[in-house]
Amino acid sequence: MQILTDKEAMAWAILEAKKGRGWVAPNPVVGCCILDSSNRFLSVGAHLKFGEQHAETNALSKIHDKRLLKGAKVFVTLEPCAHVGNQPSCAHTLSQYDLGKVVYLVKDPNPKAQGGAEVLKQAGIVVEHMRELEDEGRVLAEVFLCNQIESRCLFHLKVASSLDGLVANASGESQWITNEESRAHVQVMRGEHDAVLVGRATFEQDSPRLNSRDVRFSGRSNWAIVLDPKAKLRDQLVDSSLTSVRPESKVVWVTSSSCQAKAPGSINHVQVPEMPGGELSLLELGKKLFQLGICSVMVEGGAKTFAAFFSQSMCDRLSVFQSASLIGSKNSPSWSSAFETRDLKARPTLRHLETTMFRDDIFVSGIIRNF
Repeated sequence: MQILTDKEAMAWAILEAKKGRGWVAPNPVVGCCILDSSNRFLSVGAHLKFGEQHAETNALSKIHDKRLLKGAKVFVTLEPCAHVGNQPSCAHTLSQYDLGKVVYLVKDPNPKAQGGAEVLKQAGIVVEHMRELEDEGRVLAEVFLCNQIESRCLFHLKVASSLDGLVANASGESQWITNEESRAHVQVMRGEHDAVLVGRATFEQDSPRLNSRDVRFSGRSNWAIVLDPKAKLRDQLVDSSLTSVRPESKVVWVTSSSCQAKAPGSINHVQVPEMPGGELSLLELGKKLFQLGICSVMVEGGAKTFAAFFSQSMCDRLSVFQSASLIGSKNSPSWSSAFETRDLKARPTLRHLETTMFRDDIFVSGIIRNF
């Protein structure tokens, strides 16, 4: 049997947790790894789908000889929950066994679920908060932490550009700047989010579907959101590409609260106040989308939409796909052309970077807001 250090066991739990992305909201993604009293690997589990087994129960169910749990160590990415919901309390389930130790990364911010650590301690189980990897745990749980702490959805901006930061040439041609591997990963990212958002100009220019075409998410219909402050798109929504791949009820039309227009069909109409500069209040939008049950949103443009999110400090995560090519025209649009940073000390900075190559494309992703 494989012998693991505590850090290696938690790293495995983090990796396992990622399998739940796109399927567990409004619950958090959670992973669990269990070692016996001699640090030998016993099992690993994750919360894979909302309403189904939590990570701890999933991992426990794979251990047929429960005698192996005497003195065992349980590593879980989020503090085991103390409440009973669709599933039993994980903390109470763990407390039924003669465990040696339970180690977690992030304290549960949900007031209804808090207290799992105390339940375990009262059962005589040692509980440790692994602060060494806590930042990784918080990044893993970023959507849930945003939902719980700020009562809004998380906004993740996605950009595809040339190496010089342009998203089309001077004539507006943009298909395709990045390669097939990058575009395939975008489909995975769409599936991992509850919704995809675009501005009015992108809707009119591209006629997008905004769904995930990755086979792993074929059984799931995501939400599509269109920002249309002046309500110019009302008559274009029902018969658009958006409703060709999802029910009308999963399309959200966002306008200013000063607009009197009514949404067509069963399309959701969300109205939010305007900021002094005429932009829609994205903080209020995030709260209203969360009330609809949307926990995470991938924002796909265009430049004015990106600018609004940055100017209102509502970009929580940024992901950029850059092709190894140059467009270089004076009149070509840049994804960042509509906003500027006047003070370099206040410039948006990505942290906890993920970088990889999709063949000759560069992918960079990082969080901008900490939770």
